[in-house]
Amino acid sequence: MVTPSNDVNEILAKVRARATDVLGEENFEYWLKTPKRALANKTPLELAKTKEGSEQVLNLLGRIEHGVFS
Repeated sequence: MVTPSNDVNEILAKVRARATDVLGEENFEYWLKTPKRALANKTPLELAKTKEGSEQVLNLLGRIEHGVFS
């Protein structure tokens, strides 16, 4: 499913803001660009380009924030 450009920018901004809140300024960019096992070895940035993928990324950030890594 292709997400319109404006929506992609909005989604990416939301994911970046959440990642910064959870991981801190110093770590969020590296985290976004590194493949995650919990995301089928895709990078959060890859997945964040669609609404469904961004929901997976935000869910993972919530789990990290609450210490649930499985």
